[in-house]
Amino acid sequence: MKFALECANCILHQVKKVAEIEKLDSERFDLLKEVLNAIYNQDLKTKTSPEIYGIVWQTFLSHFDGRDLYKEIRKKYNQKFLTYVPELKKTIQNSKNPLKTALATAILGNMLDLAIQRNFSIDELLESIKTIENTPFGIDNSEQLLSDLSKSKTVLYLGDNCGEIVFDKLFIQTIKKQYPSIQIFYGVRGKPAVNDVILGDALQVHMQDFSTIVENGDGSLGTVIDRCSEEFKNLYNTVDMVIAKGQGNYESLSETPRKSLYYLLLTKCQLIANELHVDKMSIVCALDKTIKKAKTTTLAD
Repeated sequence: MKFALECANCILHQVKKVAEIEKLDSERFDLLKEVLNAIYNQDLKTKTSPEIYGIVWQTFLSHFDGRDLYKEIRKKYNQKFLTYVPELKKTIQNSKNPLKTALATAILGNMLDLAIQRNFSIDELLESIKTIENTPFGIDNSEQLLSDLSKSKTVLYLGDNCGEIVFDKLFIQTIKKQYPSIQIFYGVRGKPAVNDVILGDALQVHMQDFSTIVENGDGSLGTVIDRCSEEFKNLYNTVDMVIAKGQGNYESLSETPRKSLYYLLLTKCQLIANELHVDKMSIVCALDKTIKKAKTTTLAD
């Protein structure tokens, strides 16, 4: 999914957010100029939004001597949601279909995104989880995903945000409980990029207990395969299936087709909702080829 004018709003929102985190005064205008110049210098017609956002984020890092600006926020969110694990486990285990409930809960965790303009409260998220079994999906290819899981030996699960990673871990733990022989790789960014998951987040929540953590070698806000390490590219291309969490992974990977690629996300952005032909804030579990087929049909109509 290519960069759109509306995508610039989320990037500019980060200027305001970072200015608040760093308690900037007049210096915020210097940062704004640097960010606008970085956007101006990109080929906006050919690159995806996650790639542009990731490149521009390096401007933020350079301005602050390479510091991870969300380091403390990461720790706070991860620790906060770890305290809810017993309650979330109980909800999953007591449901009619624990694996599907864990999947849906992981998707709801996608609310936790500091890279967008609206922040959702923890209470909103927890209330949504209480009624998850009765919540319809905007796109529901979950039965096919669960069927593919039962036949797969290797799975690459691409994480999205800090905090949300706790929900990913619960889903992965549930998968491993039902299919203990599956080898699961958990993909994280290779460099800090807003609140996207990095190695430190995965280690903090002990993701290594249920998967092999792999860094992708890049700092895009998604998975831009051309920018990833050769080792990661090889893994992406050879595993039996890929589960990609979040809007950023959808925006970047929808340009990189492969078999058995599933997207799990909430459509927090109207552009993405329109692209997928669903309402905003819809729960989406979509097989990549199903989306492409639907787009082809729509264009033909």
